[in-house]
Amino acid sequence: MSSFKKGRRPTMICCKCLETLIHCADGYETVALNQEVTLAKKIQLKPPILLESLLDVDRIPVCKRRGPLKILRRLTVIVDDASLLHALSSPSVEGYDLLAVRPTNEKTFQIACSTLSVDIVSVDLSERVPFSFKRAQIGQAIERGLCFEVCYSPAIRDSTARRNTLANAMELIKIAKGKRIIVSSQAEKAFDLRAPADVTNLCNLFGVPSPLCKATISSSCRAALLHAATRKKTAKGVVSSTCVPIQNLKADRGTVETKQLLDVQKAGKNRKRHGIYLIDTETELPASKRTSELLDAESRLQKAGKKRKRHGIYLIDTETELPASKRTSELLDDESRLQKEEEAWNLS
Repeated sequence: MSSFKKGRRPTMICCKCLETLIHCADGYETVALNQEVTLAKKIQLKPPILLESLLDVDRIPVCKRRGPLKILRRLTVIVDDASLLHALSSPSVEGYDLLAVRPTNEKTFQIACSTLSVDIVSVDLSERVPFSFKRAQIGQAIERGLCFEVCYSPAIRDSTARRNTLANAMELIKIAKGKRIIVSSQAEKAFDLRAPADVTNLCNLFGVPSPLCKATISSSCRAALLHAATRKKTAKGVVSSTCVPIQNLKADRGTVETKQLLDVQKAGKNRKRHGIYLIDTETELPASKRTSELLDAESRLQKAGKKRKRHGIYLIDTETELPASKRTSELLDDESRLQKEEEAWNLS
């Protein structure tokens, strides 16, 4: 992951470094180009830089199995003052595929975990963290679907940063229990980039449980992308809407109704599994659940015959034309048996 600070346009040297990084990202299906911005009063967030101005799209490496390398755009906002967080709701932020926040104090970290609409919480673990990680805050962020990021390239460059990264990462991963942890490179040169197998070994060094080491570079990253798509395309992560032309809607209305009617008619024995019940012959509409149960009971009583005891169904009272109780059915059985015995006695 390469970083462009303060939203400035990258130079030709940065573009060459990007091309080298992307060609060295062997073994990865998706990479994200990170743009860092320190939030201040006079700084406004800008839309992402076009990928064509950074790279030669025709020279992106292509894998035979996975196809071309997918390149995403990410924005990381460094927050010092909590009163400036309203800038994250600007329309220019919607152009980024991922949105991350880097809090620098306890107040901004608490807001990021509880209410802030972001995808990744990235704390600078290469330096001394000025606050302590609390289990309640991290648990709340995990419940909201946020991910925590651990960057390993600062630990490669400097011994002091390595010591701080190991201590802070072990504390964060211990509280989060290895869940929703993303390990990224934050690489600025090709020397800072490592293969997926090396990253999983680093996760063991950071204290990630062995079954979750692979998830830090696979399923947790996909969860962050899914959270980003849900954040941008749905209302509060529940309802999504798509624009449909009115002419197409009118043209397809009859087709939809016909399809529903055919589905109801073909439901048969699987109607309970699909939530569809019998059709009322008077209204020619799906009957309610209670009416369907009564119709089922009536047809079952007609076909029960000698198997009525096995199905829990008894004789029908001729006066009320309703299923008789168990006691009444026993009396009717006794009566019919006595009548048959009397007939047999008279014949003899």
